Amino acid sequence: MTTETAFLTGKLPNGKSGKWLLDKDSIEIGREAPADIILPFPTISRPHARITRTPAGYFIADLESRNGTCIGRNPIGGEAQPLSNEDDIVLGGAITLRFSDPEQVARSARGERGKGILIDQATRLVWLDGTLLEPPLSNAQMALLLLLYHSPGQVISHAQIVAAAWPSVDPGGVSPAAIEGLIKRLRARLHKTRPDKKYIRVLRGKGIQLESDD
Repeated sequence: MTTETAFLTGKLPNGKSGKWLLDKDSIEIGREAPADIILPFPTISRPHARITRTPAGYFIADLESRNGTCIGRNPIGGEAQPLSNEDDIVLGGAITLRFSDPEQVARSARGERGKGILIDQATRLVWLDGTLLEPPLSNAQMALLLLLYHSPGQVISHAQIVAAAWPSVDPGGVSPAAIEGLIKRLRARLHKTRPDKKYIRVLRGKGIQLESDD
């Protein structure tokens, strides 16, 4: 199936209109090179904003620009914020670019948008049915979630958990209480973000298992 690339469109202060494809995992917007999208206007900082493509969609973060970045009327900072189809991105209070994502529209029409757990390992961001999990997980919690994420339908034993979460520790030095505590903390974090759903099933005497998205 062919996926149409997301893009930005907008009218610039010099009267010209433009269209910019978001065809890379990370695209920087700025006043001059090495920015991927160059907007050579005084209100735009040299590095101004960055758009990131992830398994859960597109996100934008301000790069400590002088005049700021907004999604619509809402100012954003350095923490990546999700973009929705037809969002207006306002740069430097002067340039407005419209974000368009045909794939997001298609996924929404199919009822697939934001379903299940999505993890961007490069940024360590986690989404639960489209909701960003904040603050980020601890290293041990992320290791355990990744182990489950990459083993769909499999029962994960305590030995596997130790190897993933405490790779440099003698397995005999990790107590059952420590393992249970890690599982409990991860389940609590997931439950706090999405209290309406259980993501981890505990199989007494066997281990744990990632719940199906169904």
